[in-house]
Amino acid sequence: MIATGHTYELLHVEARTGAVIEPLPIASLNYVDELNAAGSIRAEIPANVPGITSDSLWTGGSGLVVLRDGDPVWGGFLWAADADLDANKVSLSGTGYFSHYENVHLDRGYNGNNSKVNQSWHLRNWIEYANSNGGIDTDTRYINTDAVSTRRSWDVSEFKSIGDAIEEIAEDDRGFNFRIMPFWMNRGKLVGNRFVRTSRGGSVVPFRLVHKQTCNVKKVTYDSASLATHAYALGAQDKSGRRPIESATNAGLYARMPRKNVVKSYTDAKDRHTLRSKAASLASAGKTPIAVPSLTLYPDLDPFAFSPGDTGTVYVQQGYVRVNDDFVITSRSISVDTAGREETSLSLANKEVYGIGESE
Repeated sequence: MIATGHTYELLHVEARTGAVIEPLPIASLNYVDELNAAGSIRAEIPANVPGITSDSLWTGGSGLVVLRDGDPVWGGFLWAADADLDANKVSLSGTGYFSHYENVHLDRGYNGNNSKVNQSWHLRNWIEYANSNGGIDTDTRYINTDAVSTRRSWDVSEFKSIGDAIEEIAEDDRGFNFRIMPFWMNRGKLVGNRFVRTSRGGSVVPFRLVHKQTCNVKKVTYDSASLATHAYALGAQDKSGRRPIESATNAGLYARMPRKNVVKSYTDAKDRHTLRSKAASLASAGKTPIAVPSLTLYPDLDPFAFSPGDTGTVYVQQGYVRVNDDFVITSRSISVDTAGREETSLSLANKEVYGIGESE
């Protein structure tokens, strides 16, 4: 346990069931939540703790759960342990619950292509299939039925990863953000995990972070990959093999730089109205180079008020750097040192480029 304003514990649990085995004495801790991904953990424990051996705390079969003030805030699996005998420490590393789904497959194929069914139906089917085949009993009760229909089908020979399948429909038009979160099923004894899906529409109350007031912007990277003088949206092939195309132009940008096309395919889009909207979104996102800051929050801010998928503004004016743009949080890393201090680092993506708020 680390003495801090917030009490942290690291639990050793059974990977499959979530049954609590024991708390681990931690010297340092870093855990990362990532948007639509597994996230990760790194922790150090003493190498000479009575009763803890490589047979009991074993890579691949042990689970790890982080408690903050007694509540689970991160959960996943131990995949590697690096024992330094001279320093008398063991460095543990692992990944979050979603990594389980990256390593299990639709080994009988999947046919959800006969009629259009909603995203939630697919999600529940895939997760419950994994649950019944050596899975981790992920709770699907919070996957509410929606009105977003989609077709999905894979032959058995494709051996489609369930994680890939989930990521694929999350990235669809009118897709969603997701996380698999830990919760107490029986406080102190059993930790469950729950699939949570949220809208890609951004935060109800957007955050605003200002350099040297509420955060420390460590660096800003400028990227012109999405810069577009001309944008093209390609739709699905028709029966003759032709694809509809719509375009949009940034005339002002074209007057200032050599031509640069951005072309994107939308294999589920057939009508030109949708493609025009897509082309306009590509052009809008490509008006200027994208500035992406990396930052740490000031200690008086609650890190859990800044979750992956949340949106808001970051403001920086310092020398070369001029940033006052909207971003989406793609990753939140929380480090807890031996003195009990939390340091929260955020990774961001430009909101417009990420796709939030695009016309459907």
